[in-house]
Amino acid sequence: MVASLTAWLGSFFGLRAHTGEVCESKEMRCPADTSVTALQVHFGRDERYDRDFYDFKLRCGTRWQRYLGLRFESPDKEQEESVLCPGIKPASGIQVLRGRQKHGDKDYYGFKLRCAAQWQPLLGLEYEGHQETKVATCPRGHVMRGLRVHRGFLDWGDRDSYEFQLLCELAEAPTQGGGRTTTFGGRQMDEDAKAQLMREVRAWDGKDEL
Repeated sequence: MVASLTAWLGSFFGLRAHTGEVCESKEMRCPADTSVTALQVHFGRDERYDRDFYDFKLRCGTRWQRYLGLRFESPDKEQEESVLCPGIKPASGIQVLRGRQKHGDKDYYGFKLRCAAQWQPLLGLEYEGHQETKVATCPRGHVMRGLRVHRGFLDWGDRDSYEFQLLCELAEAPTQGGGRTTTFGGRQMDEDAKAQLMREVRAWDGKDEL
């Protein structure tokens, strides 16, 4: 699903009725004439309250930007991982995996970044209990120039959920008001891509907690 820059439409990935309401929304847009070339994810776990927190940072061109500033607590566990596009190529899509372990009410997210036309390896964050995978890619001829994240929480089950949107603009040069918002949910993967993804998921599923 694609919408104009002035209409950031919600997708149907994480914040459905049974996963709680939006608690906060944050976004980052790359400075003019730059595009996203890397993604860094910060993960934290609070065992006492069964909460899982994520925050996100973009590299625009060759410069890392600040974290989005989503609520983040990590008294018991903390992990930070990043994926960089080879040769500082522009990113054009994100694949998001959602996992859930009912024991301990643990919510996990995994991420892959699409650089030019190539998907990079699964980010090395702790991940278990795979539930679903969604993909969003920019239209042909467009690159990723921003990210918006919505954080949700459902008290029953201590369910932490995250929703993602991409800001896509023409690769040649960004123009005022010319962006597109790509949301998650519609793209299907072929069988080879699904098989490769599940091999990576199983590899991380079998790892001990950090």
